Amino acid sequence: MAWTATLVSVDKHTPGLLLATIEFTDGVKSFQETYRQYGQPKPEWIERTVAGRIVQLEGVDATVLPTGPITDPTPPTIGELAIAEMQQDLRRLEVVERLINLGVVPIDQAQVAAFILKVRAEVVAYWDYI
Repeated sequence: MAWTATLVSVDKHTPGLLLATIEFTDGVKSFQETYRQYGQPKPEWIERTVAGRIVQLEGVDATVLPTGPITDPTPPTIGELAIAEMQQDLRRLEVVERLINLGVVPIDQAQVAAFILKVRAEVVAYWDYI
């Protein structure tokens, strides 16, 4: 069945905040969602929001997943694992940099220096994957 939507309520909750509650139904299942919009929304805001949500709902309805055990047919290679570790280390490096800049962690701390050397080596080895 096709999904439809009904605007249930509009609440101008606080100055500059609009809350719109929408009820979605496919004739069998129904549920409500509340959407927030700050400032002055464009007139087509709610229509576009609802249209996008209906596309999502219909996509989920069209999805067929077989039941049974789930296995990963191709486990990651050693190289893929190393690249993933490097990408995670790059994110950690941003946190470490902020901590150093805030004075929480000294840059000359042994753990920080070892971590920076590790990231440097990873960057050299996996530059193309950054």
